[in-house]
Amino acid sequence: MPRKIRELKTDLRRAGFEQVPTRSSHTRWRHPLKSRISAPSLAKLRQIQEKQP
Repeated sequence: MPRKIRELKTDLRRAGFEQVPTRSSHTRWRHPLKSRISAPSLAKLRQIQEKQP
């Protein structure tokens, strides 16, 4: 079973990332050491999860 989105978000926060507000369809995460991550929005991630067998 794939991990839940809230579990992934919790892991990112524990690793020191913070969510950056955006208007786009992606969620952006920033780390104090200059690392950045961009991921599809929650709605898009749910669609991807539903398509997986």
